[in-house]
Amino acid sequence: MGDFENKIKEIKKKKSAILGDAKALKGELIARMPAATFLRRVNEINDKYGFQLINTGRSGFYKEAYLAARFAPWRRASHVWLDEFDPPDFWIEVDGVPYSFEATEILRPGRLRDLQLQHIMETGEPQADPAENWLSVEQNVALLINAINIKSADRYKDIHGILLYLDTGWIDHPGPILDAIEAVVNVLRTKVPDTHYREIWLACSNICERIR
Repeated sequence: MGDFENKIKEIKKKKSAILGDAKALKGELIARMPAATFLRRVNEINDKYGFQLINTGRSGFYKEAYLAARFAPWRRASHVWLDEFDPPDFWIEVDGVPYSFEATEILRPGRLRDLQLQHIMETGEPQADPAENWLSVEQNVALLINAINIKSADRYKDIHGILLYLDTGWIDHPGPILDAIEAVVNVLRTKVPDTHYREIWLACSNICERIR
């Protein structure tokens, strides 16, 4: 058997293992569990597979699990779990009360997020983000508004809140990144479209701010 055939065989074996772990992980994470336990389990699988789990079919839930795990402390949730069906994406429990949430990632149009994640995993360094690719505060807000509108369709009408994860790369802003994110937050708060969501949160980098 040649090198090419061996590589194909290795890839298929790894993909099978990833799918097996993904199925088992989904079974675990639909059970209500303490937020710290949920975060630890998500981190374990992330350390093992990272971007490969996100890119593998039938494991799309992982992105929602990753976001839910990191959102729970910001919302001071005691427990968190994925919904067995979709929507909603996940649930959190705060002071004994469960709240359903939808989670959505906002990417820059044309951004090859998967390749960027692979680059980080393989080199330990972030991939260069040329200035000509940066979006302005207003452009980022427009993408966020569009995401809210899409997620305001009838099929989501019974969901309590939405978590927006802004992943468009560097923001074209004269100040530091935290100031740029704050500018996006402030503009979005003045332009939130009509929606049924009682809570709207924006996560970006290590920041998570409540919009509504």
